[in-house]
Amino acid sequence: MGGSTNEKIIVTIICFVLLVSMPVYADWDGNSVEIGVEYVNYYENTESPAAPYGDLQTSDDAVNGLIDIVNDPNTSWLWRFSYGNSSAWEKDWKASRLGGLAETYCDNVDLVAFCGHGFGNNFVFSTQKDNWYIDITDLDAGYKDADRR
Repeated sequence: MGGSTNEKIIVTIICFVLLVSMPVYADWDGNSVEIGVEYVNYYENTESPAAPYGDLQTSDDAVNGLIDIVNDPNTSWLWRFSYGNSSAWEKDWKASRLGGLAETYCDNVDLVAFCGHGFGNNFVFSTQKDNWYIDITDLDAGYKDADRR
């Protein structure tokens, strides 16, 4: 039910392309360069609107593959968070001014990634904290640490 390999590759690519709408320069602020990721593999047997579309088998592998960058002795990247499945929340991405926790999570690192189902301009989660979706217009990256210039 997870789809073909080509579908998984396309989903992974879309996940990263959706996040990169502006140039992002790591370490613009002179602090440590940090990575945070969230992913959802398991949608089936949840009340998520994405449940009918099935589970994704490689979402965790797609984003956690960034750990190779962190562990490379030639870089100074730091791994800040990796939340998956029911621990990946819409609220972590939503602008703080909208009641979200972006200032604590997605905008508190230099590179942040999500991999999971998406509908249009929305990321879809398997847990409702506060909503099932994060609309790209509600994202709040680039005002604290996920620097955009």
